[in-house]
Amino acid sequence: MFPPITERHIATPPRVTFDRLREIRYPVDIDEDYLPWILWMIRHAPRLESVETVYGSRQSPVMDDLSLPYHEHFKRIGMFADHTTTQWPEEQFIQHHMAIGIGSNLREISLRIGEHSVSESWILLIAQLVRLTHLEILCYEHCEMDLVVSSFIPAIAAGCPALEQFTFVSKHHRCHYDDIVGMSSHTD
Repeated sequence: MFPPITERHIATPPRVTFDRLREIRYPVDIDEDYLPWILWMIRHAPRLESVETVYGSRQSPVMDDLSLPYHEHFKRIGMFADHTTTQWPEEQFIQHHMAIGIGSNLREISLRIGEHSVSESWILLIAQLVRLTHLEILCYEHCEMDLVVSSFIPAIAAGCPALEQFTFVSKHHRCHYDDIVGMSSHTD
């Protein structure tokens, strides 16, 4: 087993920037010891547009950094909703973009839903993002699929006025027309 990566391991002159870096992707099951390195890359990428997948109890600094004016180009995030970890940073991130309103550049969210209580969740706030154009939902659990269909899809249909593309996938359940019929009331 390798020792954890720390700021000491990635110390470089502050003038280092990744001007062309637009996207960072890392697996949902990544060892959280790599987060300082990922955070360092985020902090040195002034034109970063996308980060996927943000998940885990130690992700708060990642969410905080992505909310700074330094990342005004930020457009897409891949998130994971799961009741086994504290999701306060995710809620704050969405609320930040709600507060910016039409000034927010956040256009795309890819949301993976694990074991999660949708009805009392931060993910319902996504429906209030006025500039969101693409939303992708992947349900991992069959029971979550029913909760998404009954509460989240109607909320998205009533909100998200700029939504152009909606993708709904279930890993263990075949999707039917009845699952997405709630989107027919969307204004666009």
